[in-house]
Amino acid sequence: MVIICSSSSSGSTLLSNLLNRHPLIASGEELGFFSKPIFYDDFSRLKRLSFLIRRYGISSNPYFDDRSILRNLDSYGLNTRIGWKWVKASSTIQELSSKFERYILESTEKKIWVEKTPENIYLLKKFLSAFPQAMVLHIVRDPRDVVLSLMKRGFSFEYAGDIWLSSVAAIQPFRSNKNILEIRYEDLIIKHESILQKICSFFNIPFNKSFFVEDKYVSKGILRSKGFDSWGADPSQPISLNSVDKFKQLPKDFFSRLYHMKLTKTFADILGCAEFNIQDLMNRYGYDVPEQIPPLTNLTARATRQNLKQKRGIAETLKQFFITRYIETETPIKRVMI
Repeated sequence: MVIICSSSSSGSTLLSNLLNRHPLIASGEELGFFSKPIFYDDFSRLKRLSFLIRRYGISSNPYFDDRSILRNLDSYGLNTRIGWKWVKASSTIQELSSKFERYILESTEKKIWVEKTPENIYLLKKFLSAFPQAMVLHIVRDPRDVVLSLMKRGFSFEYAGDIWLSSVAAIQPFRSNKNILEIRYEDLIIKHESILQKICSFFNIPFNKSFFVEDKYVSKGILRSKGFDSWGADPSQPISLNSVDKFKQLPKDFFSRLYHMKLTKTFADILGCAEFNIQDLMNRYGYDVPEQIPPLTNLTARATRQNLKQKRGIAETLKQFFITRYIETETPIKRVMI
């Protein structure tokens, strides 16, 4: 089994689509359970509260607060009823994972299941402990292009930077693990043949460049989305250079706030890493940092989630009651500061 992890908007969907063309690999839409702490920490509680969690979801606090769980089942020919039936029939995340893996490999007639959910990156310590033989693919992209991509999807500048920094910092304690392979998005785009050959070697499977440019071996039984409208490209189509170095079209001082972002001590302690700033991690992955970075004069930025005030009806009020009363025990913490 393999998981793909990354920051959002870093090419994980493109990578998944490419791998899904290989005659031995099945890779589909995000399922979102390897990125949920409750699957590792308290599977019995997950089963006990399955009615509420199925209805209202559950966050991945203290890592991130997305509530979706067991999503995109229909793209595999499954549905919510079957997914939660498998949860109830399992005692551990390993048992549940084996049910999904068996089903996906049998239905696609492939040999390797690659599950792609970017937020898997936050739970790597738990994942590697639960699945010591599993492999991990990490794809990283220049944070400036990630920020621009996420802003097109409606994220604030600060939250987009938060996502990249907190995600990439999360993998730092595990980079020396022999079961982890890291690639750069830019290299996949520009030198895709050599990078795909490297991945096949990592998996110990045959490489042929024709696998990745033809649809002959695309997994049957898996439906793939075309991604977000803001991407401006279909990740299932031939690779384009248009998504590389877009940040160079903007004034250099546009990214001044980004270069000053750093992890909070609280979140660094949770991840088990140093209090990295974005410049540290850009240097680690070979992204050029300007020699002179303007100071943050008269700039105010808080890398926190935007809390939008909204009027709540009865249904929303009940939902919040059940979530705070029975499901959630922690609130999101501040991950990044400027």
